[in-house]
Parts: sequence; structure tokens; C-alpha cells
Amino acid sequence: MVLGDQAYDRGAWANRIGESEPGVGYLFGEGVREPLRVRASWVPDEAIKALERFVTAPSPDPARRPAPVLPFRPGTPALPAGGAA
Repeated sequence: MVLGDQAYDRGAWANRIGESEPGVGYLFGEGVREPLRVRASWVPDEAIKALERFVTAPSPDPARRPAPVLPFRPGTPALPAGGAA
């Protein structure tokens, strides 16, 4: 098992994750003995396709321009290059 030999004994029961629970898993925090059950975000393919159709569809009102992209507020710290927050 990826989490280690004693993970199951401590409560990481991966065999109890059902087919209807996509994105569920276990992890260990640093210095924590008990596993934490987590669920990652999951978006169905059809929802992603619907969002793509919405975003790429022509505007019903050609006179309407897209909203401008505003800069960050002064003093907002920048993210490090190549990574997320």
C-alpha cells in the first residue's frame, strides 16, 4: 500500500471506498498518526463540455464588449513563478 504497512491498521480503509465516491482517498499529515479521509474535486466530462460551449459561444449582443481585466490591488503579493498558492 502506498501509505505504508500500518496504514490500514490506523484507519486508511481504501477497500471501503465505493465506486460512487470518485476522488476519495487517504493521506497522512506530518506528525499525525491517524489517516485523514479526503475527497478531491471531481467534475463530470459533460459539465466541462457545457462550460466550453458557453465560453466559446458567440455573444448574443455583438455591441457588448467583454469586461476589462483589472490589475491586482497595489501591495498584493505576487505568486512565486511556476507554482500555485
